[in-house]
Amino acid sequence: MSEKILINRLPDVLPDGVQSWPESLPDPLYSGYQFSERDGRVITEMQQGPPRIRRGVVNQPRSFSLNFIFSRDQLNTFIGLYRDDMQSGTLPVSIVVSDERGFAYSYIKIMNQLSYRPVTRSGYFSVTINAIEVGRP
Repeated sequence: MSEKILINRLPDVLPDGVQSWPESLPDPLYSGYQFSERDGRVITEMQQGPPRIRRGVVNQPRSFSLNFIFSRDQLNTFIGLYRDDMQSGTLPVSIVVSDERGFAYSYIKIMNQLSYRPVTRSGYFSVTINAIEVGRP
């Protein structure tokens, strides 16, 4: 696969509370990768006629579903990152994500509880995280 060209870069010092994604952990897999924009419109149902639709919040956070395959050591690193550094998902982490503009660093918070499952007879583990974007550098 060709090298990723990033459309932004991390600052020399991350903002307070933002953790850094360890270099020993892989990027998300493309298989099953998904991101979505949240609906920022305000929709009011009317007694008659079509609903009234107007612009609400302009800068809605985007949602991501990210899949990973970790070795046992990588899984332990990820669990340590999640539990200790991210304080069980309450602090964001900087990670490279992909969207319609290309690859970019993003600050995300993990929204689901930590869970993983073994990949059949391989010694690897599958992890899916659902996250929201809380900022960009």
